[in-house]
Amino acid sequence: MAVMEKTQQVSAQASVAPSMARAVVWLGLAMVAFTGINTMVREITQQLHPFELLFWRNLFAVALILPFLVLTHGRRALHLNRPKLVIGRSITEGLVMCCVFTAFSGLPLAEATAIIFTNPIWITIAAGLFLGETVRMRRWVATLIGFLGMLVIVRPGGGDFSIYTGAALAGAILIAISTISLRRASQSDSPGRIICWMSIIITPFGFILAQPYWQGPTPELFAMIALAVAFGTVGHYSLTTSYRYAEASQTAPYLYVQLLLAAISGFIVFGELPTLYTYIGGVIIAGSGIYIAHREHVAQKRAGAAALAADPAMEPQPAPAAAPPAAPPTKPTTSS
Repeated sequence: MAVMEKTQQVSAQASVAPSMARAVVWLGLAMVAFTGINTMVREITQQLHPFELLFWRNLFAVALILPFLVLTHGRRALHLNRPKLVIGRSITEGLVMCCVFTAFSGLPLAEATAIIFTNPIWITIAAGLFLGETVRMRRWVATLIGFLGMLVIVRPGGGDFSIYTGAALAGAILIAISTISLRRASQSDSPGRIICWMSIIITPFGFILAQPYWQGPTPELFAMIALAVAFGTVGHYSLTTSYRYAEASQTAPYLYVQLLLAAISGFIVFGELPTLYTYIGGVIIAGSGIYIAHREHVAQKRAGAAALAADPAMEPQPAPAAAPPAAPPTKPTTSS
């Protein structure tokens, strides 16, 4: 009986009905949470060096995630099927955090967010040049336009290009690399294990990097770091949940609401007013990213239709019957 109930629960989780409205609600919560963590990082790095924040952020994450993995998986809590890939991705993510934390420490919130949001451009470039994926002309044009939007913001010849701008740009490129490696790693290992191993690997490196700048956080900063980790946890959980109700390519255009939220948060918390160049470049980057996501969605639909035409046996099956009244629908829960 217990096995049957467990099977029904798994079946219910696997057959979540698509709902764009629910996906957008969860995505909206994720965007608010991500804006929250970026705002906290901006504030913390005014008092604490980015490398020391790197150490504390990941130490807190291990303390938060590892107990859940132990409770769920016991002795196999940290087991990995593809350790080399996960370790490589973790190192890349550590470099991402170094760059992003540095960028937020010296750039206005909206400007840093807009530059970092160019990562879909770099994903497209990497997919076409290094992964052998077919990228058609319209996506290349959209990528070029997005790249021009980035140049409008950073203005490399305008005297405003700084180490912080370079850190934001490097962070965007590294996020693209991390995203591609995550696609491969997540096919064989659970997100909870991947994230926990990432923080375990980054923590000692963060401690070493922070030594020349070490000052130790005050109780107030400890509370702010804990809040930032909480924002990050809520953001990743909400983003993952939104993908249960709609495809990532369908919800991608809504991600750019975070650019507006960053501008609002930067003004309210820090009194920052984005420049005209940030507004223009941000609109160009958002338009490019939305079009790239649209073309990916169209390509996925065409690939699915071609697969059905080539193999009639893949024709969609009728939806499974609803679970009996005794087993209520399963609500989304944390994966770790």
